[in-house]
Amino acid sequence: MSLHGSEIDTSRPNMARVYDYLLGGKDNFAADREMAEDLLDPEDGCPALRELVRDNRRFIAKAVTWLSMPGIRLSAKGIRQYVDAGCGLPVHPAVHETARASGDPGARVAYVDNDPVVLTHLRALQHDGAGVAIIDGDLTDPARVLKDPALTGVIDLAEPVAVILGAVLHFRSADAAREIAAGWMAPLAAGSALVISVVHYQDPELAARMARRYTAGTLHNHSPETVTGFFGDLRLPHGGAANLRNWPLPSGNGGGAMVIGGIGLKKH
Repeated sequence: MSLHGSEIDTSRPNMARVYDYLLGGKDNFAADREMAEDLLDPEDGCPALRELVRDNRRFIAKAVTWLSMPGIRLSAKGIRQYVDAGCGLPVHPAVHETARASGDPGARVAYVDNDPVVLTHLRALQHDGAGVAIIDGDLTDPARVLKDPALTGVIDLAEPVAVILGAVLHFRSADAAREIAAGWMAPLAAGSALVISVVHYQDPELAARMARRYTAGTLHNHSPETVTGFFGDLRLPHGGAANLRNWPLPSGNGGGAMVIGGIGLKKH
């Protein structure tokens, strides 16, 4: 089947579904599972990849909890609004669940994706009540997404907002990633935050093999220094981009592959 309207092409691997399979989810098909297992190949792939995607989800949950805490740095009440850009298929706990469990039952979240597979599943989250919006939008076009009535109906851009770019910028060149991050943060109020995570391969040969094997998108192996640059002039309370396995505690060598990134805060 071709991807048209409600039809979904199950014959080709899909970014969100491959990620879902690696997380142990059920919203995937044979092509997605085949690609994921190929990426996990112990000889020519990265067997640690399954744990890396779990590291990423743990970091996102911890980052949201940290940002939600009252008194956090630039927002006396903690951040109460989140935009999860390129969010992918729903996971548990979802961002709104984590934010609300952190002490603010009224936390508001906009989930942004342009993948029909993802959007179909995301709409079920709206049963969780007010304060959850689903936006059919491209994370590479933040100006348009931030003006979408579905987003502005839930997110007050005059108040601090945390934007989450979780495990998405390794699908963009360094120049494009910097532009995307800056585009999201420029219109936001002081006290807003940017959360970034990407997969990084310390071994260039492993990075090249993974890029060849991953056909659902184009992989870029950004260094910690490059990812630190994605934050621009935001304040980095935990320092530059680093291994996120035990965030916010320092983590050592990732054994060839790791999830790197961090949090930046907007001062003005």
